[in-house]
Amino acid sequence: MDLETFLEKDMMEFLEEKDFERKEKSSIINEEETEREYTDQPLIDEPGIFEKNSALKMAIKKDVTKSSEIIFELLKYKKVFDAIQEYKKMKERFNEFPEDAAKEKEKLFTEVIVNYYEIRKVEKAMKNKQLVIQNNKIQKQNTIQNNAKNSIIIRTKKIRAFLKESNINNAMKEYELAKQEFESFPNDSLEEKKNLYNLISNIYKEIGEAINSEKKEKTTTNQPNTKVETLSSETAGAPKDKLLSEKEVNPVEDIKKNIKEIILLMKQQRITDAEMKLLEVKQQINQLPTDKDVESSRFEHLLEEITHRINFLKQTTEMNN
Repeated sequence: MDLETFLEKDMMEFLEEKDFERKEKSSIINEEETEREYTDQPLIDEPGIFEKNSALKMAIKKDVTKSSEIIFELLKYKKVFDAIQEYKKMKERFNEFPEDAAKEKEKLFTEVIVNYYEIRKVEKAMKNKQLVIQNNKIQKQNTIQNNAKNSIIIRTKKIRAFLKESNINNAMKEYELAKQEFESFPNDSLEEKKNLYNLISNIYKEIGEAINSEKKEKTTTNQPNTKVETLSSETAGAPKDKLLSEKEVNPVEDIKKNIKEIILLMKQQRITDAEMKLLEVKQQINQLPTDKDVESSRFEHLLEEITHRINFLKQTTEMNN
């Protein structure tokens, strides 16, 4: 039960008790007056009753006043729960007030009801403040999401423009930035994040298709890599260590190294990073000289297996989420 419901229910019960007490008191008074009319005998209190009631009333008034002071201090520091506990004690003590002093009890009741409304006022103010904080938080999250979404969309447009210009290197750089922004996108809007994921996945496929298209064009022209041939002739008779140190002369080892890195990323469940590295490797294979056609074919076959494995891991991850 929330605070507001508790206070309303408590006050309704409190007022009902008061109404019942008034009716009961009125009935008792009427009976006593009727009895006096027939007996013509004055009502006489038992010895000591008046003194005892006076002491009890004074003690109850003192306790109620003390509770009021405690509640005031608690509400000053927004300790609503503790104030409610003190209010309960106050109400229980008030209910012990003697019934033979209706006017005094009515006056004391006013002090009790004032504390009730003070608690309600503070509770409502705190509730409104929390609502404002929550709305500000939602607005801030929406702003972050919109900025990230717009930035990703702009980057995808740049990527497609680079692909039309056959500028795969710049397209891959923009893809890496878009991927980073997607990873930092808030998870509060899963539907929005899913749409962005599909957009980035399509961009990834377009980059892959561009790399494959570039590879096919290179195979069709069948032009030898003159730079490699020149380097090979210039370095004829050079030490073996020097030849292997030249990345342009022996790019195969670098491709093998990158493939091992892809496999490691897959084992670490870093699927997006593995996909990005896969694009880099495809571009490296596409740039291999014609005398490396055998190695190129083996690499392409291996990348097909890796691609299937990555797709499987992506589907498994989506199912788990």
